[in-house]
Amino acid sequence: MPELLFPLFLPWIWSAARTRYRAGCIILLTYLVAAREEPWAVRRVLPELGPGAGPVLWVVHATSLALPWMLAWVPPQQSRAVRLLALLAILALEVAPPLGRWGWLHPLTLSGWLFPGWRAWGMLAMIGVVLALGLRSRWGLLGAIALSVCSNACYVPRALPEGWVGLDTRLSRLPNDLQSRMARQYHLMQDIGHVLDIQAAPPAVIVLPEEIAGPWTPAERYWWQPMLERLQATGTTLVLGAQYPDAGAWRNGALLTGDEHPSWQLARQPVPVAEWKPPAGALVDWGTGMATVKGKQVLFSFCFEDLLTLPILVTWLEGGSPEVMVSIANLWWATHLHEPDIQRLSITGWGRLWNAPVLRAVNLPD
Repeated sequence: MPELLFPLFLPWIWSAARTRYRAGCIILLTYLVAAREEPWAVRRVLPELGPGAGPVLWVVHATSLALPWMLAWVPPQQSRAVRLLALLAILALEVAPPLGRWGWLHPLTLSGWLFPGWRAWGMLAMIGVVLALGLRSRWGLLGAIALSVCSNACYVPRALPEGWVGLDTRLSRLPNDLQSRMARQYHLMQDIGHVLDIQAAPPAVIVLPEEIAGPWTPAERYWWQPMLERLQATGTTLVLGAQYPDAGAWRNGALLTGDEHPSWQLARQPVPVAEWKPPAGALVDWGTGMATVKGKQVLFSFCFEDLLTLPILVTWLEGGSPEVMVSIANLWWATHLHEPDIQRLSITGWGRLWNAPVLRAVNLPD
């Protein structure tokens, strides 16, 4: 998708602009174009906010991300050292809280596509690309291109562990009434049963999409008990997207159960406005985002997190080194939108950076 290439334009626009106002306006326009589907997404996910909420949030989102580029703009005649420090400040502001909690299209998102397998060195190399673009360094860009070509030519992607399966679904918004919820659970269990029946050997891990099971209440536990016992008997771990009750609120998470001792992996960055309404609303928990599944170190990414750089940096800073990345998303609302492809390419890039295979399970539009 062309949206993921937009970060490469930002430092070039910043350096080419002759005034602060022009730099801010062009970069704002770039963010608006890249996120042009946001008003439709807000309208479908949060219809209770009214028709004007989507455009307002779209403009506010883009403006917040364009501001660091405008405020840190320096004239082209400034010394290279000053311009370099300004670019580094912009990169830091864009990825650190609070902007990092909703800031997508950060230039580091391209690290895995340009420098696969380089891990932290790939992010440092990507910073070098941004500096070369911002300083208009011809030799720096040629060197980065050469390194990227060599890196991609030598890259050998790691395969998923044998028996790890992601199940995509096509279910509508989560129903509220008990009967519809029960029908939804049985539909999911039928999908799992079908996988167990057709596989020559029982799968090691089955992953279902984000929030697909809804709130995990005693009713859900009762409905799922026969399937969980079957999974335990076959030695299969189930990663089930569901909502975890915590302090009177529901938190987006994944239940690891079946062959595993039941545990929860919770989303680290809920979607602003929809799930995260500071200071109230769903909690924000910045752990490593990792868990051990079947002896593998697994990094979990929940839908919106696929687009962000901050969760990846937190994982790295806390010593995480994923062997597998599990991405679960609930995109029932994305009919005729490019969001599923953008998320897939973004998280695939992070997997390439760590040379960790990505297993996705997505609830797609019906």
